[in-house]
Amino acid sequence: MNEPGIAKDLDAFDSMLAELHQLPSDQSALIIEHLQGARNYVAGSMPAELAFNLNLAKAALDNISDSGIKDRVRRFIDHYRH
Repeated sequence: MNEPGIAKDLDAFDSMLAELHQLPSDQSALIIEHLQGARNYVAGSMPAELAFNLNLAKAALDNISDSGIKDRVRRFIDHYRH
């Protein structure tokens, strides 16, 4: 990844994490943990670790009851998994 691309990706992760922090922690804590890990791997250009954390985050989506946020997070994860 180039530096401007990394900065854009980090901003996208930060925005998604900020949105998730608005949810009750019992719904969001696990997915936040996995997306924060994924964010670190974006910054370090570690694609295998990024994919692993994104898969864990996707598995935690069932904890989120708000269907709108759940869909946005799912699309976000799918975007970064490809």
